[in-house]
Amino acid sequence: MSGGTGLAVVMALLAGLAGSAQAAVMGRFGERVGLVEALGTMARGFARRTKLSIDFMFSGETDAWADEIEQVFYRIAQEALTNAERHAGATTIALTLDIAPATVTLRVIDDGVGFTAGAEEEGDRVHLGLVGMRERVQLVAGTLDVASTPGAGTAG
Repeated sequence: MSGGTGLAVVMALLAGLAGSAQAAVMGRFGERVGLVEALGTMARGFARRTKLSIDFMFSGETDAWADEIEQVFYRIAQEALTNAERHAGATTIALTLDIAPATVTLRVIDDGVGFTAGAEEEGDRVHLGLVGMRERVQLVAGTLDVASTPGAGTAG
């Protein structure tokens, strides 16, 4: 994908958290579903509503993580998709989830207009979505890496 915003969320966690924790994200009828299923469902629904092309990819193990960690990933993906549609003017978005024994990486890459990465405040404008994502990952000892350049391609 060329142009736009690359958003990578990397969370390094103790392997013990992955154990038998139940999935945090709720399904359509209130049942608990795993993060992979929840993100896939969200991506398909978002694509249907917005007419954007969204490619959801997953690699790794589907073991459940702690509820709060899965909720953080779900909410960040939700915010990133919304930002790509509303602010970046994206037409194509790649949403990738990679789960390893001690880390989970969520990467969102779009072909939108981009922005100055690292500048949560640009002039009169405050990127509240980015601020909120950063605060969410800090609550679960993760990191948020944003790579973007106005009008140029990026990868996260």
